Amino acid sequence: MKWTSATPFNEQVGELTRVFSQWNECEQTVVLYALLRIIPAVQARFLSQAIEHSLHSVAELDTKEINANNPSNYRVYVLYLRTILSMILMGCTSYIL
Repeated sequence: MKWTSATPFNEQVGELTRVFSQWNECEQTVVLYALLRIIPAVQARFLSQAIEHSLHSVAELDTKEINANNPSNYRVYVLYLRTILSMILMGCTSYIL
């Protein structure tokens, strides 16, 4: 994704949202975490509160947390994340993005 300074912000957001929606949950999580690490504390606090507020209405969250903490699932996620991070470190981002 390359934008010029003439590209309207709403088009940039739309394109970023479109690309983000094509990634799987693990890839989305890695990207969100990377972005959260570089934003200022005030923005991070706002996003934290917005996320907490939105999670109150997610009925299946408890089931997903139980599955996420299942040791057999954990190993698969760790291997997948290691693969992605290794590819990023080696500069092979064209396969990820």
